[in-house]
Amino acid sequence: MELKNRLVMAPMMALAAFGKAAITEEEREGYVSSRVMDWFAEIAKGGVSLVLGESSTILPESHAASRAGAFDDKFIPGLRGAAEAMHQNGAYAAFQLLHHGRILTTHRRGLAHSEVIDPVGPSAIPWGRRREVAREASKADIKHLVDGFVEAARRLRDAGFDAVELKGAHGYGIGQFLSPHSNQRTDEYGGTPEKRARFACEIITAIKERLGDDFAVIFLMSSSEYIKDGITLEDSLIQAPLFAKAGADALHVEGGVADMTPYITNPCYLLPDALFADDAAAIKKVVSIPVIVGGKIGDPVLANQILEEGKADFISMARPLLADPQLPNKAREGRLDEIKYCLWCNNCWDMTWRENFKKRGIRSCTVNPALMREREFELKPADSPKKVLVAGGGLAGMEAAKVLDQRGHKVILCEKSRELGGQWNIASQIKGKEHYARFRDQMIRDLDRSGVETSTLHELGRNHRFMERYTLATLRQKLVENGIYIYAYAPVERICEDGVYINHGPELFFLKADTVVLAIGVSPQRKLLEELESTFSNLKIHTIGDCAEPRDAAEAMREGAETGRAI
Repeated sequence: MELKNRLVMAPMMALAAFGKAAITEEEREGYVSSRVMDWFAEIAKGGVSLVLGESSTILPESHAASRAGAFDDKFIPGLRGAAEAMHQNGAYAAFQLLHHGRILTTHRRGLAHSEVIDPVGPSAIPWGRRREVAREASKADIKHLVDGFVEAARRLRDAGFDAVELKGAHGYGIGQFLSPHSNQRTDEYGGTPEKRARFACEIITAIKERLGDDFAVIFLMSSSEYIKDGITLEDSLIQAPLFAKAGADALHVEGGVADMTPYITNPCYLLPDALFADDAAAIKKVVSIPVIVGGKIGDPVLANQILEEGKADFISMARPLLADPQLPNKAREGRLDEIKYCLWCNNCWDMTWRENFKKRGIRSCTVNPALMREREFELKPADSPKKVLVAGGGLAGMEAAKVLDQRGHKVILCEKSRELGGQWNIASQIKGKEHYARFRDQMIRDLDRSGVETSTLHELGRNHRFMERYTLATLRQKLVENGIYIYAYAPVERICEDGVYINHGPELFFLKADTVVLAIGVSPQRKLLEELESTFSNLKIHTIGDCAEPRDAAEAMREGAETGRAI
């Protein structure tokens, strides 16, 4: 493959029409849906050179909800549709293969049917906090797994893909063999970095022998797992040349392990940018094949800097391309101020576990409400253009005003404060979230380019909050590191001048404090709504954002986008 640029789309579970969120029984079983094909097409249109696609499972006993299937020829038509969506829009096509190993439980959940399975791993060690222990893989099991990877790769090739990526990172099946934390074998598959790499090398070699040099093999590795007794960079510097010698055509460098350092596998805004770039640079020095690096690289300027410094040959992006699939084209054309930059808020991941995800069955992106709804959100001219007043210049109001204008309505946007942005202006002032202001500024520029009439300083006559789980894990770690104690289930009984009395144990407990911060939720402000409803009985009013119910920015953006398309 000769790629047109050095930007690739990293694998990311679409989480659409799979698992609990599936629409049909067939989709629950791992078939690629048309919605996912539309998403891949949108990514490819944006100018990326290679789409690494979806994580897909190699064997029926390793399949799990939310994954695509590659363990049976019945999946080939759907896989072919995904490959064609990428090719027809200018990108090379690849899919990722994985085995879950000890991550799976004996009772598999989330599929159209339930069944009891027999999960295997390199050693009989539990995953995370689970009590279940996977069985240690026998030599026959290992051969079965290698054969499973080869056959799954063959299906990808038959479906028209140009390459396969093997997931050897983040503590999944192959990565479990690579890590001394999860691999405590004493045979030829464990004991040293070289022996722990044997399983991965056997898979790479077997695929190349079966499918030839025209079908590329990319190997995704964690340069370090950042845990005690886990993979270190020193291990990776030994193993990387072995992967290349086995036949890998490129190495893809990330880091972390899903069960113990999830905040590193999906780094949020609290972690530094390009946190694996230096590791990739070290690995690049010991191999002669291309090195791809990912991990919180969302700014084209930063990506170019990494390439110019010789730290990697290619840059992978996942979440930044969810936020703006057109990022590559905009960067190439010098339209950096038009890019919708990823916020690293990890809302796209947390949507997996939220109730509204289960209802709609799609990922969500704070800055891109059209994610996974590209066909549904296609802008169409208004049947009957109207004059629309948008009261409130927060995220929901700005998004609604922009979409209404694009569809041909005459739009007036009124904001009672001095500046647009609403609650987002407060969020942007929090340490670590300063980059949030860039999103607000980009939305304001969109309005300035539009026909929306904007008026500030113009006033017309929360039950619960979510914190994304990877961000929460990062914050918990920082609290521990800074010696900050958390009193859980401790109602505040009294606040006084020098502290707070809490109900913690048999007696009231006093916490001395210079400042007391109240974080007790907010309620919607509906005064204007009530006045309008009582005065204009025939007026059509849509409530969006915090006026409907105080929630997060993603919901505000979604409601603004939907309302802008509904009027």
